Amino acid sequence: MLHSLFNFDSVGKRIKKISKIILFVVAILEAVGGIALAIIGIATEGIELIAFGVALILVGPFLAYFYYLLVYGFAEIVDNVVSINNKSAGTTVRNQFNTELPDL
Repeated sequence: MLHSLFNFDSVGKRIKKISKIILFVVAILEAVGGIALAIIGIATEGIELIAFGVALILVGPFLAYFYYLLVYGFAEIVDNVVSINNKSAGTTVRNQFNTELPDL
């Protein structure tokens, strides 16, 4: 169990999976929190709480999606860097271009 948890072979894929989970959890929690704030605002006749609750219901999932896009984009960068690193493993700049550096 711990070996699979700390396996760093596919970090990008793991970040993508975690970001999807976080997206759904945060979006649901923000919607539930907005509903709770609106209900509390209705019960206490607090117009600010009602407005903030409705705003949280409407804007919260979009903010969660924006966060998801940032993290997913980072995971894509990690995957691409790992792919480039695997393709160029064992080659150096000198071997890659087949040119000799001049002696100084």
